[in-house]
Amino acid sequence: MPIEGNFTTGAKADAIEVITTDHREVEQLFVLIQATDGVNDLDIRADLAQRIADDLTLHTSIEERVLYPAVRRFVDDGDTLVEEAEKDHQEIRNLIAEVRELAPDADDFVAAFGRLQQTVAHHVQEEERTLLPQFKESVSGEMLYELGDALIGAKQGS
Repeated sequence: MPIEGNFTTGAKADAIEVITTDHREVEQLFVLIQATDGVNDLDIRADLAQRIADDLTLHTSIEERVLYPAVRRFVDDGDTLVEEAEKDHQEIRNLIAEVRELAPDADDFVAAFGRLQQTVAHHVQEEERTLLPQFKESVSGEMLYELGDALIGAKQGS
């Protein structure tokens, strides 16, 4: 999920924009994988499955390394918010491991990706409705841009 800033203006992306752009990109990948036909689109399905797993793995990693320490530090009750988000991340990692083991034509492939998609959707909803707004209210705009740069740097360095 490479992001180099705001695509329309060339401006730098803040941390919220980086995270929410990742969320929208993985949502689109889930839409694409649902549109595949298990018989005729096996290669496409396998590629999309790999990309979803890789993108989610990278995204959860950079959130935990870059964003969550700042949330813990600057948001009232940030520890609780982060602990809940990290539980979601662990569940997502478990589901990623499960789907990585499945062949794209396996009977339970679609169901496994459905479980992963639901778990990710729940996490995204919680993060975008609670954690990110509270974080945005707790830090300066300058810090949001600095963390945006750090998130992008972490993604590029991984």
